[in-house]
Amino acid sequence: LDSNKGDLLWEYKTGKTVPSCPVVVNDRVYIGSDRYLYCLDTYGNLLWRYKTGDYVWSSPAVANNKVYVGSDDHYVHCLNVETGILIWKYKTESDIFSSPAIAYGKVYVGSDDNNLYCLNADTGDLIWKFRTGKEVYSSPAIANNRLYIGSDDGYLYCFNANTGDIIWAHNFGHPISMSPAVNKDRVYVGNHFVSCLNATTGKIVSEYGDKCLNKGCNSPIIANNRLYVSSYYSGCLLCFYNKNNRKSTKIRIFGSIG
Repeated sequence: LDSNKGDLLWEYKTGKTVPSCPVVVNDRVYIGSDRYLYCLDTYGNLLWRYKTGDYVWSSPAVANNKVYVGSDDHYVHCLNVETGILIWKYKTESDIFSSPAIAYGKVYVGSDDNNLYCLNADTGDLIWKFRTGKEVYSSPAIANNRLYIGSDDGYLYCFNANTGDIIWAHNFGHPISMSPAVNKDRVYVGNHFVSCLNATTGKIVSEYGDKCLNKGCNSPIIANNRLYVSSYYSGCLLCFYNKNNRKSTKIRIFGSIG
């Protein structure tokens, strides 16, 4: 779409629905759909596609001329960004809905086998893993050598990103399937309400509830000192304008979001 007018510029048809989110790096668009990771140019022309062993829900991550993506085939795949040729793949014990995060020469990703994995970004070798109480659909957020991620066991975890040691874990009492967002000394996560935690201690700073969030919300996004979060089914988009969750705007969109 045209970023100013919203006009359709081009479209590319994949084999099925597209649950993955696109990543644009150096005039290339990477996105997962059906069993494939696709690479398009910014005019919508296919440059290459890579076939995994099962459906791709995970969104790709790009760093140092490599693109990383998870698949329902249980593998984390690492490809050359130019050619789509496989460099390495690492097998977990179940499907991967979580999207990889790249930092400090490492790949971090969750799996439905209940584990959070830390892999060497160049070789795919396992550095450490942590087993939570249930599936890890959430994707990692990383800041200041700390990794934040949710699990369906109800906890939001904070780890030392290098060692995998737990710094804190906050129990919300319900699955944390969405991904957290970090801004300075605050970490934000959504489910049936939007929670703001102290990023150092894991203590709740504030929480915001709205009837439009009763059936859950998507992962929060931070941009221009604003926090944005959308509901699953009620068609609401909320905007908060300070670190204590003070609501600025609420927009209702007909239909579900996400």
